[in-house]
Amino acid sequence: MKTKMSRNQIRLGLYTISIIAVLGIFAYTGTTKANAYERRISAHQQRSLSELGEYVDNIQIDLQKGVYSNTPPMIANLSASLWRNAAGAKAALSQLTLSDITLEKTYKFLSQVGDFTKYLNQKVANDQEVNQKERDLLFELLDYATNLSKSISALRAGVDDGTISSQNIPSGPLTLGSQQTQETNMSTKFNDMEQTLVDFPTLIYDGPFSDHILKKESKMLADKQGITKEEALALAAKYCNVDPKSFTKAEEEEGNIKSYVFANKDSTVAITKSGGFLCYILGSQWVGETTLSPEDGVNRAMEYLKSIGYPNMTSSYFTVVDGICTVNFAYTVDNVTCYTDLIKVSVSLNDGKVISFDARGFLINHEDRSFSTPKLSVKQAQENLSHALTVQSVQLTNIPTDGGSEKYCYEFKCKGIKDDDVLVYVNCETGDEEQILMLIYGDGGTLTK
Repeated sequence: MKTKMSRNQIRLGLYTISIIAVLGIFAYTGTTKANAYERRISAHQQRSLSELGEYVDNIQIDLQKGVYSNTPPMIANLSASLWRNAAGAKAALSQLTLSDITLEKTYKFLSQVGDFTKYLNQKVANDQEVNQKERDLLFELLDYATNLSKSISALRAGVDDGTISSQNIPSGPLTLGSQQTQETNMSTKFNDMEQTLVDFPTLIYDGPFSDHILKKESKMLADKQGITKEEALALAAKYCNVDPKSFTKAEEEEGNIKSYVFANKDSTVAITKSGGFLCYILGSQWVGETTLSPEDGVNRAMEYLKSIGYPNMTSSYFTVVDGICTVNFAYTVDNVTCYTDLIKVSVSLNDGKVISFDARGFLINHEDRSFSTPKLSVKQAQENLSHALTVQSVQLTNIPTDGGSEKYCYEFKCKGIKDDDVLVYVNCETGDEEQILMLIYGDGGTLTK
């Protein structure tokens, strides 16, 4: 009897252990699935938040340019851009999972941005000027966009460092010691941001033009004589000041600038098959302690350009990142700066050595040019600028367009009402504003948007 009871007890114990094990497996599986689901939700939230931030940043820049625009074509372009970015921002906002709040004011603000700029576009299309009251409204919209951009940037930073939860945490009492007590709910932050949107109006350097210059066939290389791979190897060694034997890899690159490409442990170098021009150098050296100033870097870059046969280049802006000074150069002829013909040179501020080089913009667009006397005088062109701008300097320029053509323009460097530095490009023939750029200054140099 004792033996039988013992066996029953053993059997019961085994059943109990089995049930506990099965429940444990189910619990583990459920927890794993829940964790995976939470990770997916978190990644989705972060992606949507990042997209929202980019769209709002674009709205801010477009509004800033809109404040200083004064001709129908430019206002039309900015209106279209604002409309697209406002729609994108609303779409990104709709993808965020936020608990217990409505974002009526935020959605309304994004809608008003598009509607108001569309109204201005229609007004100037009917030969009516934008009046001061309407410009004041643009300034108000810009202020709200700036604050919204800062709030979203802070929110993104908080999500990245873990101080703000990117997941949808339901409202209600929090358990002491739970994760919610250690981090801020993203919904709460959006609610705070929503409350700031009250009483708003109810009615963009790798070179500022570099995005448009690499989409065409090269004019400069069209009639140049071809070279052999051996000749290209010798040129690559010369331009990098190394032994040709240091290059351990050789390839050919097709595309709109056909090149021989060589690589060693420090650099990848491309030499054009037509003409044997240095197309680019991609360096990977680590830069040690900085011993040179950015101005030294600009001078070294200029000296290098002259030494390899790229004359008449004028430096425009530079940036410094991790001890590397990157300088943007544009070709100059007859006192006209050709932003179509761009070269970028990166110099180590440790030893002054050229680390990277990019002449693709120059090789594609450069040709013999001659510029006539502008149809409009500086004074006539300046009359088309916004009254909110004060001109600091002016020069003649040649700029590319989105469609691949070129425009002969006056470049007016101006000060805005809020001490903004603004570049306005006014067509020398028509007086239309072809482009507006905002200069952005930082510790690492000057950029444009």
